[in-house]
Amino acid sequence: MKNWLILFMLVPVLAGCEKKNTYTYLTQHPVVLKQEVDRCQSTEEKTPDEMKQCEMVTKAADYVMSLMQEEEMDPQKFGQKIMDTQTACLKAEERCEEVKVLYGIAALNTPE
Repeated sequence: MKNWLILFMLVPVLAGCEKKNTYTYLTQHPVVLKQEVDRCQSTEEKTPDEMKQCEMVTKAADYVMSLMQEEEMDPQKFGQKIMDTQTACLKAEERCEEVKVLYGIAALNTPE
């Protein structure tokens, strides 16, 4: 009986441990974003929570794709954008997240 009580109490705790990727995390980690896009596209019937998550994934993917196109069109200008954003970040902490996103995009096309 005691074991059942412990198991009954652990189920909600374990259910709450499910990791949800945020918009910011996905834009800073394009590989994870690609995995999430694939997951959303492969799931035919979605719960309302999954639909909401997939909408956020789509918005993040659209943003990352626009940055990738921007980099492809003019790599030098994109590099300057990274440096300008980083300088602004140092002056005011508000744009630091954008620097991480830009670095993530630049890293995608950098040979290892």
